[in-house]
Amino acid sequence: HGVNLIYRLMILNGKIPMKMEHFDLNDVIRSIDPLISRTVRDNIAVEIDIDEDNLPMIGDLRFVKQAIAELVLNANEALPSGGTITLATRKTRLKWNAPDLDSEKTFSCALLSVTDSGSGINEDTRRHMFKPFFSTKPKGMHLGLGLSLVEKIARAHNGTLNIISRNQEGTSARVYLPLLKLQENIEEKGLIYVV
Repeated sequence: HGVNLIYRLMILNGKIPMKMEHFDLNDVIRSIDPLISRTVRDNIAVEIDIDEDNLPMIGDLRFVKQAIAELVLNANEALPSGGTITLATRKTRLKWNAPDLDSEKTFSCALLSVTDSGSGINEDTRRHMFKPFFSTKPKGMHLGLGLSLVEKIARAHNGTLNIISRNQEGTSARVYLPLLKLQENIEEKGLIYVV
């Protein structure tokens, strides 16, 4: 537990250099599916919905797996009475802006979503949920590093994290990551995501 905490804090503070490699996001989900099923409680069903298209990218595989683990842990905690967690990947299009472009352009990106069937996030939690060490759990149970860590990892990959939640309808954490071709363009032109 202590080693895991130190590792998470080092990622959050940028103390671990990124080790870039090629991988497919769909393959990552397939490889960790058995681990996820063993991590969540028995009264929670895990559903996997992988896009038919390949989702090739360049990134730090350790960090991407850590982000998925954090999101699954959050979803697990949001379902004290049981429910469903759905992991899905999609190829989608996002608007990007760049200093040398006159207008916004759309590019293909990979979307990783982790959705729970819980009660949703209230407004007070929304205002603080990305702050390190913020937690809605009793003191000492959780450190509140999850979403701040996922956001840090997404940004380190030139991506972004978006949370969609509705009262009594659950929460969907959506991580957008540039696909291989777009990642190369980002490095060359300094593209900026437009929310």
